[in-house]
Amino acid sequence: MTADVGPRPDVAGAPRARGAGWRFGATGAASSIVYGLVVAALGVVSAIPVQVAHLAGTALSTVVASALHRRFTFRAARTASWQRSQVAGGGTAVLGIAVSTLALTVWQHVVAHPTRLEDVVLVYAVNGLMGLVNFFVMRRVLRARPAARS
Repeated sequence: MTADVGPRPDVAGAPRARGAGWRFGATGAASSIVYGLVVAALGVVSAIPVQVAHLAGTALSTVVASALHRRFTFRAARTASWQRSQVAGGGTAVLGIAVSTLALTVWQHVVAHPTRLEDVVLVYAVNGLMGLVNFFVMRRVLRARPAARS
């Protein structure tokens, strides 16, 4: 029996990051804190509409999350570029905004007088689903590529 040091290769030969799900969750929590701080800070400035604060918070937290996923969650700093992680993270963020906006719009038309808490719970549920989508997209995009065979 040998000591297990470092990531083990999966069937495709790419390193399998142990605990990536937990690291993904920690990164998601950190980026959610960044989002909250940005929205709260912009809320102090009364001239900034809530949608603008939401988009600014989403944009900054997406950049932070994508960079953290590249380095921390999937440990792909040497195998995937910063730009590649930003494109993947940004793409899933745009998709998430579209899906959550659509879900909220449909919800507002289907449920008579939903409470703000119900709206927030719906958006959190959609964001949780999109977080899973983001995990699999980032895992695929940031996976180490096997060396080309000659």
